[in-house]
Parts: sequence; structure tokens; C-alpha cells
Amino acid sequence: MGVRKDDLTQYIQQLETLKADIPAIMSKIAAGEGAYAVKQARLICKNDNVIGAGAYRRNWQSDKAAKRSGRRYIVRFYNPLDYASHLEYGFRSHFVPGRWEGHTFIYGRNDPTGAHDVYQAGEYMRWVDGLIYRCKVDATVHGPVALPGSWEVA
Repeated sequence: MGVRKDDLTQYIQQLETLKADIPAIMSKIAAGEGAYAVKQARLICKNDNVIGAGAYRRNWQSDKAAKRSGRRYIVRFYNPLDYASHLEYGFRSHFVPGRWEGHTFIYGRNDPTGAHDVYQAGEYMRWVDGLIYRCKVDATVHGPVALPGSWEVA
């Protein structure tokens, strides 16, 4: 069996043409996978009762085109709602050093006790007006503005 040189040259040219089209083909495939992921996320939200509201389910999105990075094609798949990260990962509370004075949180980087919300009789605190007050009643949780009878200026 023989091969003619012209046929082989034509076949090589067809392969070169196809090689040039590969990035566009791969981008379409990756974008299609992103669209499929969106559909699957919506089904999971609906069928597994992840959340009762439809806004979270309807807002899943993916990139329309893939970005190439070396030999990889990347399509982002995300939910842009403000509260989506709390639903997906949960709310992560953390300790912030400081204390409440009235309705204002005072950040205290070197505050050794952290938040101090309950005062016992005889304890002192500096209020937002700059004065130092002494607590007269145990288990006081409000400041001198809300409970003036529980505090006296020291």
C-alpha cells in the first residue's frame, strides 16, 4: 500500500488547521461544563432544600468563556449574592478585643479581658462622655444613660 505525497501534505495541512481551532473548541467545552455545573447547583438547591428562598438558587452563574492558563481552561462557577458565602461556608465568628460602652463598641487592642458587658457593684468603667463611673448594683448590663440609678460618678 502506498501513500501519495500530495495526499499526505493535504492531511498535514488539515491537522494544522484543526490544531489552530483547538483552543476555541476547548473553550466551548469548558464553558459548557460551567453551564452544566450551574444547572446541577440549582437542582441541588431545589431538591435538597438547601434554602427556601429562590434568589440563592436562581443566582448561580458561570463564565461565558473559558480562560486559558497553560494547558488548562478555567471557567469560574459562583453565586454572587451577598449572603451566599454564609450559606456555603457558614458564619465564622471571631473574637475582637474591646468592650461595649453604651451602643458603641470600643476596640481595645490590648484590652486583657475582652468584652465586658456585665458590671458588678464596686466596678469602675470609663463612659463615652469621658467620666469614670462606679457601678452600684450587681449584674448591671446597661450604661449610666440607660440606668442612671445603677451608676455614680467616681
